Amino acid sequence: MPVGRYCDPSRLHGTNADNLLHNIWGWVVSEESPLTTCFPDANAIFAASHKPIGDSKTDCLVALDTNVLLAPYGLSEHPLTQIADTYDRLAREGRLVIPAQVTREFARNRNAKIGELLKTVHDQMSRQSSPMGTKYAFLRNLPDYEKSLKISEQIEDKQKELLASLRKVADTIRGWSTTDPVWDVYRRVLPGTIVELASETRNAIVKEGKFRSDNHIPPGYKDASKPDGGIGDLIIWKTLLQVGRERNKDLVFVTMDQKTDWWTHSNGGALFPRYELVEEYRAATGQNVHLLRFSEFLAEFGLEETVVEAVQDVEDESESEMPRNASDSVQRALHEHLVLKDYRSLQETMKRTQQRIVGKNHARKRYLERGDEDKVSRANEDMFALLNEKAALEASMNVFRQRFPFLLRYDDGMLNFSDLEGSDE
Repeated sequence: MPVGRYCDPSRLHGTNADNLLHNIWGWVVSEESPLTTCFPDANAIFAASHKPIGDSKTDCLVALDTNVLLAPYGLSEHPLTQIADTYDRLAREGRLVIPAQVTREFARNRNAKIGELLKTVHDQMSRQSSPMGTKYAFLRNLPDYEKSLKISEQIEDKQKELLASLRKVADTIRGWSTTDPVWDVYRRVLPGTIVELASETRNAIVKEGKFRSDNHIPPGYKDASKPDGGIGDLIIWKTLLQVGRERNKDLVFVTMDQKTDWWTHSNGGALFPRYELVEEYRAATGQNVHLLRFSEFLAEFGLEETVVEAVQDVEDESESEMPRNASDSVQRALHEHLVLKDYRSLQETMKRTQQRIVGKNHARKRYLERGDEDKVSRANEDMFALLNEKAALEASMNVFRQRFPFLLRYDDGMLNFSDLEGSDE
């Protein structure tokens, strides 16, 4: 069968053989089986040769996924500058490809990224609180406590400066309705790199997408539950086939999508691209396709190690926020359960410590009323030790909350001193 010929899935439902072939790039649907659909030329499986990425990268096309365009919203200025320089060089060489579907998805999701940045700043503002918490006048006669109060006041002054700076940052972010540092880079670099999918392919893609989804033929079937039925990934893939055929070049597709409809997995992670995709690109173009994670692409194309590591951090965070498969979901749920168990143990210890502080305070008042100076002195020492214990617990809980933000919703049950005024030791 000629490269790029396409068998209409409707044949499976009895369409005449005269209507079987359509000149649409890239894919073959067979009436025999989905396996034959994926690999129509069995001889090519053993006969075709595939170049490694090192032999392709000097003149191959480079296409970017939506998540790659959005990733710099989690980076600082230095990595963004280096990444922009790489894109600019590829664009000037005529090698950078941005599928139009990617551009549209960027436009749809960019505001959400800005919203996440603003929420992060607000969360940082809300975490600022008095380092000493409740202060006790009766402890002021202790030199170490008085010293602690002075240090606390210095910290509070710095926290006020920090809050003022964070408010200015939040105000700046609110002004990014039609511009931001990342978008400004793309406006400068990306015009001229955007590729639209041919109209005849778009018209047939819904039917093809259903067939592929029903038979778990990559890509896109893992997104079948999305409102568009996962058609977005297929539109991107068809665009890559189109541009590869037109320009007759190897292609590197850079993506942070690690789902199993793009990658073969091993030990819970992406191992290498699905061979169905490799073969489909070869059948459509006669060339090679490579899939790279964003960080792998940057390393392969010679960016600094610090930039690669910064992107790896963004990738790791993205993967932790969105499990790739059911197994990952179970592992994440188990991890959260164990973290929550430890956190609740800290909460219970904190409640008991708070109760002991309030009880000790009531006891001290009774000792004062009776004029028992020895017991008042011991109560003061006990109170100071309990306050140190409370501060250590608060520090531990803050570490938990910063590392595991989902714990914030479990703080509603924490007791305040106002809840304990009636308790006694």
